[in-house]
Amino acid sequence: MFKRLALTALFLAIGVAAAFAAPMPGKVVAVDKQDVRVIVTGKLPAWAKKGASVKFLGARATITGVASDTLTIRSPRAAKTKAGEAVTLDQFKATAAGC
Repeated sequence: MFKRLALTALFLAIGVAAAFAAPMPGKVVAVDKQDVRVIVTGKLPAWAKKGASVKFLGARATITGVASDTLTIRSPRAAKTKAGEAVTLDQFKATAAGC
Protein backbone atom coordinates (compact mmCIF):
# COMPACT_ATOMS: atom_id res chain seq x y z
CA MET A 1 0.00 0.00 0.00
CA PHE A 2 2.80 2.38 0.87
CA LYS A 3 4.50 1.71 -2.49
CA ARG A 4 1.33 2.69 -4.38
CA LEU A 5 0.97 5.87 -2.38
CA ALA A 6 4.63 6.77 -2.90
CA LEU A 7 4.43 6.12 -6.67
CA THR A 8 1.23 8.16 -6.95
CA ALA A 9 2.86 11.07 -5.12
CA LEU A 10 5.93 10.83 -7.36
CA PHE A 11 3.89 10.87 -10.58
CA LEU A 12 1.80 13.76 -9.28
CA ALA A 13 4.95 15.76 -8.50
CA ILE A 14 6.38 15.09 -11.97
CA GLY A 15 3.10 16.12 -13.60
CA VAL A 16 2.90 19.36 -11.62
CA ALA A 17 6.52 20.18 -12.44
CA ALA A 18 5.87 19.65 -16.15
CA ALA A 19 2.71 21.74 -16.07
CA PHE A 20 4.48 24.66 -14.45
CA ALA A 21 7.64 24.59 -16.53
CA ALA A 22 9.68 27.75 -16.36
CA PRO A 23 9.41 30.22 -19.24
CA MET A 24 12.37 30.72 -21.56
CA PRO A 25 14.14 34.07 -21.30
CA GLY A 26 15.65 35.37 -24.51
CA LYS A 27 16.82 38.37 -26.47
CA VAL A 28 15.50 39.62 -29.81
CA VAL A 29 18.26 39.75 -32.42
CA ALA A 30 16.25 40.62 -35.54
CA VAL A 31 12.75 41.66 -36.57
CA ASP A 32 11.44 41.25 -40.12
CA LYS A 33 7.74 42.07 -40.68
CA GLN A 34 6.00 39.20 -38.82
CA ASP A 35 9.13 37.19 -38.04
CA VAL A 36 11.29 37.61 -34.94
CA ARG A 37 14.60 35.85 -34.26
CA VAL A 38 15.25 35.25 -30.57
CA ILE A 39 18.39 33.87 -28.91
CA VAL A 40 17.25 31.79 -25.95
CA THR A 41 19.20 31.85 -22.70
CA GLY A 42 19.84 28.31 -21.49
CA LYS A 43 18.76 24.99 -22.94
CA LEU A 44 15.77 24.71 -25.27
CA PRO A 45 12.96 22.53 -23.85
CA ALA A 46 11.73 19.51 -25.78
CA TRP A 47 8.49 21.25 -26.85
CA ALA A 48 10.37 24.11 -28.58
CA LYS A 49 10.41 22.75 -32.13
CA LYS A 50 9.27 23.90 -35.55
CA GLY A 51 5.50 24.26 -35.76
CA ALA A 52 4.95 24.51 -32.00
CA SER A 53 2.84 27.28 -30.52
CA VAL A 54 4.52 29.67 -28.12
CA LYS A 55 3.26 32.53 -25.95
CA PHE A 56 5.04 35.68 -27.17
CA LEU A 57 4.14 39.14 -25.83
CA GLY A 58 0.95 37.69 -24.35
CA ALA A 59 -0.33 36.23 -27.61
CA ARG A 60 -0.04 32.99 -29.57
CA ALA A 61 2.85 32.77 -32.02
CA THR A 62 4.33 29.91 -34.06
CA ILE A 63 7.93 28.70 -34.12
CA THR A 64 8.97 28.62 -37.78
CA GLY A 65 12.62 27.72 -37.31
CA VAL A 66 15.03 26.30 -34.74
CA ALA A 67 18.81 26.53 -34.97
CA SER A 68 20.83 25.59 -31.84
CA ASP A 69 19.89 28.40 -29.40
CA THR A 70 17.99 30.62 -31.87
CA LEU A 71 14.25 30.47 -32.52
CA THR A 72 12.47 32.13 -35.43
CA ILE A 73 8.95 33.05 -34.41
CA ARG A 74 6.04 34.27 -36.57
CA SER A 75 3.85 36.63 -34.58
CA PRO A 76 1.35 39.37 -35.39
CA ARG A 77 3.00 41.36 -32.57
CA ALA A 78 6.47 41.23 -34.09
CA ALA A 79 6.36 44.92 -35.03
CA LYS A 80 6.10 45.80 -31.33
CA THR A 81 9.60 44.47 -30.61
CA LYS A 82 13.06 45.83 -31.35
CA ALA A 83 16.43 44.16 -31.69
CA GLY A 84 18.17 43.91 -28.33
CA GLU A 85 14.92 43.73 -26.35
CA ALA A 86 14.61 41.06 -23.64
CA VAL A 87 11.57 38.78 -24.04
CA THR A 88 10.09 35.76 -22.29
CA LEU A 89 8.72 32.80 -24.23
CA ASP A 90 6.43 30.16 -22.80
CA GLN A 91 4.63 27.13 -24.14
CA PHE A 92 1.18 28.15 -25.39
CA LYS A 93 -1.60 26.28 -23.67
CA ALA A 94 -5.01 26.44 -25.29
CA THR A 95 -7.87 27.15 -22.93
CA ALA A 96 -11.53 26.38 -23.27
CA ALA A 97 -13.49 29.45 -24.34
CA GLY A 98 -17.14 30.10 -24.85
CA CYS A 99 -20.29 29.60 -22.88
